[in-house]
Amino acid sequence: MRVSRLIHLSLALLLCALPSACSDPAEAPQDGTAQTPLRVQLNWVPEPEFGGFYAAQSSGAFLSEGLVVELIAGGVNTPAGQLTARGSVEFGVVSAEEVLTLAEQGAQLVALFTTFQRSPFVLVVRADSPWHSLEELWRAKARAAVEPGLPWIAELDRKLGGHTLELVPYSGQLAPFASGAVDATQGFIASEPVQLRLQGIEVRSFSLGDSGYDPYAQVVVCSRTWLDGHAKEAAAFVRALRKGWTAYNADPRAFNTAIAALNPAMRKEAMDIAAEVQLPLIAPSASGAAGVGRMTRERWITLGAQMHAAGKLKSAPANPDALFVNLE
Repeated sequence: MRVSRLIHLSLALLLCALPSACSDPAEAPQDGTAQTPLRVQLNWVPEPEFGGFYAAQSSGAFLSEGLVVELIAGGVNTPAGQLTARGSVEFGVVSAEEVLTLAEQGAQLVALFTTFQRSPFVLVVRADSPWHSLEELWRAKARAAVEPGLPWIAELDRKLGGHTLELVPYSGQLAPFASGAVDATQGFIASEPVQLRLQGIEVRSFSLGDSGYDPYAQVVVCSRTWLDGHAKEAAAFVRALRKGWTAYNADPRAFNTAIAALNPAMRKEAMDIAAEVQLPLIAPSASGAAGVGRMTRERWITLGAQMHAAGKLKSAPANPDALFVNLE
């Protein structure tokens, strides 16, 4: 469940609980390369959506690239993008929309890696509800808990011609949905629907990505200035992160016990289910492990055009190639 409080957890306290976390000296670089400390500001608490990050750390993938990586947990409204832009951390995890809005505000952030190739965001309704599509729900006389001002709201209004669905503020809690105070709630495919099912509430989820609004999600960014001076370290980080996600996707249960210990609000059972649910969105079968984390120019152009049409950007990005880079 996404809880409405900022949580800052130190991975070091539980690091040795992770598989292979107490690193063997043999895992360290053998060429005498100095180990580079790096900080990553996550935008949410430890959950399977960050499984590859924790796997890269505990398996020694970061260390084998000469990196000592600190993962800083976030929470509601964690300004990961701003912290990265001003150099408080080397990397931040943000939405693709934030990359564009911050760029328009003058922040020079570069996307290096995307966790989700397909959008993991959904609107959730009860399984016995009368709505069987996002369009039906959008035009229903019902109530949905949604964060105000999200770009996809304006995009769906533009595409579907407005909504009759009453949008009420999203609290970050599932109680309003569970009690019937709202008929629908926004969610993350690997979180809210899983938690509700474990509470005995059967649901169906409508993918926002299927609506045509399908931005990259959980995008790793760094500042342009930092990248210009640390291209080698950035490439090493991306290589290690790709290895981490490959390991996590292959056997998430091996890592979820320790991740669950970092986040008591989400049971390991829920994390195991969540990891299975999110896998097709991280590594689509067409690309497999080789495609994990990679981005395309076309997707960034499409998102920029959609956000501009929805009134969330003054203009579409003039140079989409400046927004991202695929490192080897």
